[in-house]
Amino acid sequence: MIKKMAAAFLVGLTVFGFAGCSLAQVPEYDADGGQELTFDEDKMVGAFVVVYDGQKTPLTPTDFQDDSALKYYIAEEKYDDSRDETYITSVMGREVFTDASVKMSELDGVNSISIQLNLPFTYELVGALAEVRGVYEDRDDGGYYAEESGNMYTLTDIATTGTTIEQTLTTTLTGGGEQSRSVSYECSISINFAFIDNLTAVNVTQFDENNNIISSDTHSYGQDNEYTVSEDCAYVVVEECYEVMHDYKYTSLKYKGMTYCERALINRPLSQTTLPVMLEYPAGDGFVLNDYLKISFA
Repeated sequence: MIKKMAAAFLVGLTVFGFAGCSLAQVPEYDADGGQELTFDEDKMVGAFVVVYDGQKTPLTPTDFQDDSALKYYIAEEKYDDSRDETYITSVMGREVFTDASVKMSELDGVNSISIQLNLPFTYELVGALAEVRGVYEDRDDGGYYAEESGNMYTLTDIATTGTTIEQTLTTTLTGGGEQSRSVSYECSISINFAFIDNLTAVNVTQFDENNNIISSDTHSYGQDNEYTVSEDCAYVVVEECYEVMHDYKYTSLKYKGMTYCERALINRPLSQTTLPVMLEYPAGDGFVLNDYLKISFA
C-alpha cells in the first residue's frame, strides 16, 4: 500500500538485489581466537512458508527445493578461495516477500542474524492457514533444508499479524593458552502477514507551484516503471485505488464492492533524484505481484 514508499522500498531493494552478490562476512570463525565455530545442531538461516486451505490441503509448494516455494534464507558462498573468506547471498523462491531486512552482528561472543519479512496477501487467502518452517544449513554437507514445525497461523483480514521463530546455539572454545569461553549463535526471523485489498489503479498527477495540474497519468502492472516529471513540477500526488473483494469479518467500515483511494504527496527534492514507490498488484491467487514506480525529478 502507499505507506510503503521511498525508505521502505530502498530497504527491500537492497535485500532483494544482493542475491548472487557478496554482502557481508558470515560469522563462521571466532573473531578473537580464530577458531572455527561448530555447534551440535544445524544453524537456522531463514524461513519457509507453506499455505493451506481450511481443510489443510496445500495451496503452495511443500517441497522446499521447488523454485516457486515461499522461502527466503541466507546462503554461504566462497567469494575468494585465495583469501579464505566466506560471504553470504540471499535465496528467495517465489517473490512474495516485501520490505525484507537482514541484520548481522558479532558482539561479546554472540553472533546474531535477524531477518524481517513481510508477506502481503489478498482476499483469496483470508481464512487460510500458514505454516512457518525454519530453514537450516546442514553442518555436514553445507546444503539447506526446511524442517516441519506444525506451527499454524490463520490469515485474517486484520491489517497485519505476525510471528517470530528463534534459535540459540552455544559452543565452547578452548586453546591458545586461554581459558575456555562460550560463543553463541542467535537467529531471529519475523514474518508479518499483511492483508491488503485489491489494487485496481495507480494515478500519478503532477502539480506546479500554484497547485495547477500539469499532467495526470495512469500506471498499470508491467508498464514502463520510469516516470520523469516536468521541470515545472513542484510536487507529485500518487493515488492508489483499491476495491474491497469480500465482506470483512472484524469491521463494518469496509464492505464487498466498496472502492477507496490512498494518496501520497511527493515534493520536488532539492537535487536531481529518483524516488521509488512500491506497488502491490493482486496476482489472482491470494498473493501479490511486486512492482515499482520510479519517479525521476530532473
